[in-house]
Amino acid sequence: MVDLEAGITDPPTCTAPTGATCWICLEEGPDDGGEPLLRDCACRGESAGYAHISCIVKYAQSRLDVCVMAWKECPHCAQKYQGRMALKLSINFVANSLRLPENHPFQLDAIEYWAYCQLLHDNEYALSLFRRLRGLANSRQKDFWWPMFWYGVGRAHEEKGESSEALTWYEKATGCSGFSALEQSIKDKMENALRRVRSDLGLPNSTRSEVDICRQRILNAEDEYHSFKCKQALAECLANNKQLSEALKVGKECVDYFERVSGPDHVDTLLARTTLSSIRIKEHFAERKVKDRLELCQLASYVLVLVICLVLLILSDDDEENDLDTNDPSTANVTLTGN
Repeated sequence: MVDLEAGITDPPTCTAPTGATCWICLEEGPDDGGEPLLRDCACRGESAGYAHISCIVKYAQSRLDVCVMAWKECPHCAQKYQGRMALKLSINFVANSLRLPENHPFQLDAIEYWAYCQLLHDNEYALSLFRRLRGLANSRQKDFWWPMFWYGVGRAHEEKGESSEALTWYEKATGCSGFSALEQSIKDKMENALRRVRSDLGLPNSTRSEVDICRQRILNAEDEYHSFKCKQALAECLANNKQLSEALKVGKECVDYFERVSGPDHVDTLLARTTLSSIRIKEHFAERKVKDRLELCQLASYVLVLVICLVLLILSDDDEENDLDTNDPSTANVTLTGN
């Protein structure tokens, strides 16, 4: 486990009470290295959610080939780790991802997430530590690391509402020499982020739409496998542009293809499933939003009908009173006498 104590100055978010145990090793108190029990997530209760950093690292290591979420979020409350725990897990995520094949999507995800965590917490130790970590990688891996690092920095600034700073780092990521060697889906993610902040700042973007660019890449793909990688990027782009029906169709095609060609446990299959799941979630919320609007319109129509009925009833009562006044003999006599 890589030691980060020199670069982390913020105290633990929640100190473990007496009797609390690590949910992984079931031991009380600090681990063998003196690391205390931490709980930097959304778990509640006197003893729930506490764990040693070293234990979470071992747990995440066992799942590194199939899932990256063990490094990012608590499996109990399903919320992302914060503060000290997020910082230390992110650096160990990077260190452990070095054993994966070159340019593996999980390795690049680790770099981006680490930079995001470090810069989100204003950790000045981030860049020097990144250079130290980068020295552990081979020369080819290093080309891919810089654009992912800059992208993570930009994402942290964007989340803090600092669009101008985010634009600077996104432009640096997409202009980096290693950018051209990245997988197309990762390029699309960076370029989409760049377009997003340019739009937020009122700056012009490319005249070609993101969807058109993705469709053109499918046509230019060198083989069938890469065309489906581009289709996966198209599915994400369609979903982001609220074209959910087509996104769902393309996403299903990608999952079926990668399961058939690469197998159910291959990284490309897992990524395709993740994309399809995110599209389905967006579709669910879109349907819910439409349903809520329909219910609101129906309620508004009921209220409008009720108001019209009340107005008609009031007008009808006024007409009846006028008729009674006209037919009343005493009223007529008064009128004649007055003349």
